[in-house]
Amino acid sequence: MSTLTVRAIPEGDVWLDCHRLLQAVHRSLTLEQFRTWTREAERRDGYTMYGAFDAGQLVGVMGMRLLWDLRHGRHLVIDDLVVDGSVAGAAVIERLLAAAEQRAAEAGGLGLRVSAPVASETGALFEAAGWRRTASEYARGFDG
Repeated sequence: MSTLTVRAIPEGDVWLDCHRLLQAVHRSLTLEQFRTWTREAERRDGYTMYGAFDAGQLVGVMGMRLLWDLRHGRHLVIDDLVVDGSVAGAAVIERLLAAAEQRAAEAGGLGLRVSAPVASETGALFEAAGWRRTASEYARGFDG
């Protein structure tokens, strides 16, 4: 994975591959929902999708958006951090998180929060990188 790069993914660019990766955690997400919801999140919240590429192949994806809330104030939220199961996930996650930290610094030193399904081994990667678990999330009325 010496050629691993991370970049923003504009609409249309490898969106089929993004959808395929995201279906690992959002099994019922149709391609049309993915397109519609991504466009709407971009319009409303400045949502940007980032991809990790190894030799030009998409191997990881994360969404990031600006959010204001009473607990954290103005901060960036990482949504849907997903890595292709056929690659060494730790290196991909580390590169995606480094890109998110760079984006937060460029936006004025904002805090970062991850709102994504996290397996126990992934949680250990976050903690080793200096992240701390702050909450659990519960949901109702959503598919999947």
